[in-house]
Amino acid sequence: MKNLKYILIALLSVLFLFASCQSSILNTDEKTKTSSSNDVVFGEFNNEEIFEGRILVGYKDKNAIEKIKNTLNGEVYIEIPEINVVGIKFNGTVKDAYLKLKTLKLDGIKYVEPSFKRELIDPKPEIVDDSITKDIDGVKEDSLWGMVKIGAEDAWKVATGTNIIVGVVDTPIDAQHPDLAGQFVTGFDPVTGNLIMPDEDYDAVLGGPGDTGDDHGTHVAGTIAAKKDGKGVVGLAYGAKIMSIPIFQPDYVGDAYVARGIIWAVDHGAQVLSNSWGGGGYSKTLKAAIDYALYYNVVFVAAAGNSHTDQHWHYPSSYPGVIAVAASNARDEVTDFSNHSDTISVAAPGAKILSTIPRHSAPIYGLYNEPYDYWDGTSMATPHVSALAALLKQLHPDATPYQIKK
Repeated sequence: MKNLKYILIALLSVLFLFASCQSSILNTDEKTKTSSSNDVVFGEFNNEEIFEGRILVGYKDKNAIEKIKNTLNGEVYIEIPEINVVGIKFNGTVKDAYLKLKTLKLDGIKYVEPSFKRELIDPKPEIVDDSITKDIDGVKEDSLWGMVKIGAEDAWKVATGTNIIVGVVDTPIDAQHPDLAGQFVTGFDPVTGNLIMPDEDYDAVLGGPGDTGDDHGTHVAGTIAAKKDGKGVVGLAYGAKIMSIPIFQPDYVGDAYVARGIIWAVDHGAQVLSNSWGGGGYSKTLKAAIDYALYYNVVFVAAAGNSHTDQHWHYPSSYPGVIAVAASNARDEVTDFSNHSDTISVAAPGAKILSTIPRHSAPIYGLYNEPYDYWDGTSMATPHVSALAALLKQLHPDATPYQIKK
């Protein structure tokens, strides 16, 4: 009897455990059912800076957008049909919007995410002794040490970037700079939808009275495609053409507008996209636009950042398929400001880089009051790599972004 008692206790214990497991399984199934009834990914933003009163929505069924609009009493401010995304503006915070939307059954919606704020990879102006001996294209060698270090003159014997369009996704550019005039194709303002004429000083247009535009994009453009005419500086892909996509006006315009700009550039002939900007916050919208570019065989190059950190959260440089660029110095060492990451593909000259700046900045920052300046940064390394990609695309037009990256 004693043994029977122990057996009964053991059986009851097993039944209890089995019932508990069944209950746990049922609860898990119920949770799964609840979450799958609203199978929408809500993008996390944690402590990253975002645009309040603005969300981006990826959809499978565009009609499903109406429920979100009505719930938030908002309006669509941008549509990007190529990647099935809309941007919605509303009064209130993104956090409150999430709370409302998570109570809804949103069939036909893939994701809802914030629009992150990102920054230019801030350059560091340099005061440099410009006393030099040897020339490269009429410019003293030490001034263009990066071109010498990477063997630009040998490269030019086989390719100069001819017939390649490089999209400079950056600030507006002074296309009337003496080293850049004639080096442009039509660009695109992703906020207004306006075309930017090849001979237009769009830095001055967006700068307004007193011209307070930013010099960043013009400096990047010079490293890529400044003319080889024995004057000023020379770009590594001086045979290429620049397409301006201004995404800082003066601040970052938002991931949706950037996605629109990237897609427009791809659809209008850009073969390489140069991006000297970035920041935290994973955006599905931004990734979809970059994937669009990669799908259409467009090389995407991005600066790794100047924070001197080892990280994997910097976007767009950390997205798959992107060529992420660190900065090196004249001793072939990674600079003390460059970020580190196993997503980085290459380091390129990024210290004491001489290039073009807008003409209006010459009296303020210019070298000997001329429209040129020395800057440091992965922002300056990135256009070296974008230009190299242009040379490779000229030699191998059918090469994939993956092959160019390798």
